[in-house]
Amino acid sequence: MQPIVEGRSCIIVDCHSFSSRPLPHEPDQDPARPDICIGTDAWHTPARLRDELVAAASAAGFSVLIDRPFAGALVPAKYYRREPTVRAVMVEINRRLYMDEQTGERLPNFGEIRQAVSEMLAVVGQYSQ
Repeated sequence: MQPIVEGRSCIIVDCHSFSSRPLPHEPDQDPARPDICIGTDAWHTPARLRDELVAAASAAGFSVLIDRPFAGALVPAKYYRREPTVRAVMVEINRRLYMDEQTGERLPNFGEIRQAVSEMLAVVGQYSQ
């Protein structure tokens, strides 16, 4: 398949946080939730990018699962399964790491968690296929 835009590529990083406990509307009701969830798309998430993010998260001391409790990665419809140079990954962070989920207040270690996640995400900036 020829790229739609010659010589260009992008990586979409879809970042979210998630509750430490499953919410009633969530399909995955397993209470054992990781610190970090890496969501993938079989077509748009290269295995190497996924594996490097998992390794970086693990090296930072986070527990990490792939596509659990959430799966997938956002890709604009125009490029979805049409453009191999558009890559995507989702990174979900468990709120228990950085906030009191009852009050919404930051935990004292908020800065440390932010720094660790930033270092983990630096993998994306270094990634090239």
